[in-house]
Amino acid sequence: MPQAVIVHDVLGTLFSLDEPISALRQAFSDQLSSQPDIVPELIIMDWYHAAQRDFLNLSINNAYMPFSEVFKSTLPRILLQAGLKPTDASVPKAAATSDVANALRRGGALQGPGPNGDVKGFDDEVSQIMSSLRRLTPRPGMLEAWKRYEAAHAEVWGATNGGLALASKLFEGALGQGCIQKQQQDRGTALFSCDEIEVAKPDARVYEAVRQRATQGRQPQTIDLWFVATHTWDLFAAKKAGFKTAWVWNEEFHASSAIYGEPDIIASNLDDAAKQILERALRT
Repeated sequence: MPQAVIVHDVLGTLFSLDEPISALRQAFSDQLSSQPDIVPELIIMDWYHAAQRDFLNLSINNAYMPFSEVFKSTLPRILLQAGLKPTDASVPKAAATSDVANALRRGGALQGPGPNGDVKGFDDEVSQIMSSLRRLTPRPGMLEAWKRYEAAHAEVWGATNGGLALASKLFEGALGQGCIQKQQQDRGTALFSCDEIEVAKPDARVYEAVRQRATQGRQPQTIDLWFVATHTWDLFAAKKAGFKTAWVWNEEFHASSAIYGEPDIIASNLDDAAKQILERALRT
């Protein structure tokens, strides 16, 4: 029977964005209490998706930048677009009091950007929300999935747009110290970061690099190779690189199959995905 090798997207798939949502609620508690139409969950998801877009845009224009830097730089824009205001008392009054949401709705000019086009005053809030990324918690079913993989002697990987240091910290927080492979022959979870080749997902070169790393020294027919993600754009690229795909629907809810096709497996959570993958492996 071929050995199951299961590669997982990390941010959003294995680890939720609940912590940044909580950090945003705390950082802007006064403004949110007076503006109930501003939804923190939507702000953080917008931030995540916009950062992915900008991360990829830099990459395809040969200006790769680590995802953490893109995250940090794009956050003030998302906060302004949501209608939140800088809270720093040192910010010029025009920037601190502009009603960004209403200005956007009216199509009017926004007040506040400095000479380089940036708005100042979000430093504390950005630091608070960025720090929360180090505390991301496992998605439902992750711990149970890892137990299934271990019992089946499957090989498990994480492939991330983020850095190796952050991914390692998240995995060790969820699974305990020593859970990360140090060498190819070690037991544990192996990691791959886009930083290693300075190319952003979903560029095809990332999935090819992961596939080569995960199958190194083995014949293709001896491996049952999978990619698991909550993002259908991720799975579309993975399938084109030769992976079987498992979509966990608890973030996107709708597969957009008219543009991305159908994944090989549709799962309600990570444990469900693991169960279905291993059942298929046993039938192979």
